[in-house]
Amino acid sequence: ALVYAGGSVDALPIFEQNDLPGIIASDYALRLVEHGYVPRRAVVLASRSTAAWASRVASTLSSHGAEVVVVARDRLRGLELPPDVGLMDGVEVERAIGRCRVRGLKLATGERVKADMVVAAAAMHPLLHPALQAGGRPVYCGDSGTIVPMPDPDKGLFIAGSAAAGCMDPGSSRIVGEAAAEAAMGRDTEAPAMRGIISLDSAKADRVAEWLSGKTGGLQFTCLCSDLLLEDLVYAYRQGYRCMEKLKRFTALGTGICQGKLCMITALLLLSAITGESLGSIGLFRQRAPAVPVEIGLLGVEE
Repeated sequence: ALVYAGGSVDALPIFEQNDLPGIIASDYALRLVEHGYVPRRAVVLASRSTAAWASRVASTLSSHGAEVVVVARDRLRGLELPPDVGLMDGVEVERAIGRCRVRGLKLATGERVKADMVVAAAAMHPLLHPALQAGGRPVYCGDSGTIVPMPDPDKGLFIAGSAAAGCMDPGSSRIVGEAAAEAAMGRDTEAPAMRGIISLDSAKADRVAEWLSGKTGGLQFTCLCSDLLLEDLVYAYRQGYRCMEKLKRFTALGTGICQGKLCMITALLLLSAITGESLGSIGLFRQRAPAVPVEIGLLGVEE
């Protein structure tokens, strides 16, 4: 049996000048705080599907002395925040402000929010590569708006942690991991049910949580490794490159250092939302194992 717990990554927020230094992942922001770096002002980007996690990040930054504002394109009804944390929901982000580093955000309403750090916590996508190489099947999770690997007990494949928790409450990761381990050992267990699962062939991305601008033009980077803009991706699609494998070859999407971990799912969701095509018709590009095999022992953690 194989229990895959590869985790997930914060999606790159999509708005103009989203490549400025200081726009960072939420887990990295928490690590900086742990090591003593606290920004004077911070903006935490959020969405309906990540509201609980974004609240935790904002609360942590605020408790260490930062002035924090949570910004979301979605309406976040009932979000619990500390009294000193601001909330601006139901607004689109036009662009980041700054030259050598981020200095804030300009909203579509014309308002400007000053910030020394912009924390990307609007969407999280599982790391699919190893699970798919192990025979897993990608499916769309409507509740969280992302693509998750489907466990296959018949093949001995179990998914644990945040790689599976895309369709569950953020606090369910540990429960899911324990249930996966019990199932892998052949013991009867009841794991939290995955909600809103749809096959890629019939699913369309009706919302893309990280697409905070709601537009396609301007310097909105979709793939930072290859400096690929959203408008370039849409242009290539409309020129006839209508599957992710061909788009990868034409635009170099997903061929950089991250090998698609940060851009593949976002690009697929954006194209589906913009064109109205199903996720399955666009597809994912081929996941390849390392050229030099990696011993499984190097990937494990001994306790």
